Amino acid sequence: MVTIKEAENRFYVGETPENPSAQIEFQISENVLTILSTEVSASLQGKGIGQQLVAYAVDFARKNQMKIIPVCPYAKKQFEKHPDYSDVKVN
Repeated sequence: MVTIKEAENRFYVGETPENPSAQIEFQISENVLTILSTEVSASLQGKGIGQQLVAYAVDFARKNQMKIIPVCPYAKKQFEKHPDYSDVKVN
């Protein structure tokens, strides 16, 4: 498990939000978190980091009574694989 940090409009893994090893970029509007992109550096790919970032976004949305629109293709796939995320997904 990696340490996921929060910055403005992103959750990330790494030392600074300006140079992350992995990140999810999002927008929040009217209690809806829209996942725009998920990026994982080559050195971290295949280790489940992207999945952990999406799970973090889901937990964040639940804690803050938000819904999620997964625009990013990777996030969309994670929502398809995890029916337990349906409580936060905008239909």
